[in-house]
Amino acid sequence: MNSIIFQCREIIRQDMEEWVTSKMWPLSCYAYYKDVPCIDGFTDISTHELRWEAYQAIASGNTANYVQRVDELGQRQMEMKKQFSSITADDVQSMVRVATTC
Repeated sequence: MNSIIFQCREIIRQDMEEWVTSKMWPLSCYAYYKDVPCIDGFTDISTHELRWEAYQAIASGNTANYVQRVDELGQRQMEMKKQFSSITADDVQSMVRVATTC
């Protein structure tokens, strides 16, 4: 089990590093393996959803709140990515335990 935990940890670390340095969409959810649920805390918002929210903000004359919300979402995602870049084996073990009991 320990080797699986360490493999998962490395996968997560590499994924976070690639996500931060690439041009991948920043507001996606994340799962460390294809058959497990997304990790809580990552926000999954598509470009279409953001565009719709922008149109709504423009129509209501409330673009400042929209811009603030998008900035906050981006900052939150970046914080999550940084947190998972230095994830511990214990954290991974907890995630694996939760994913396998669902």
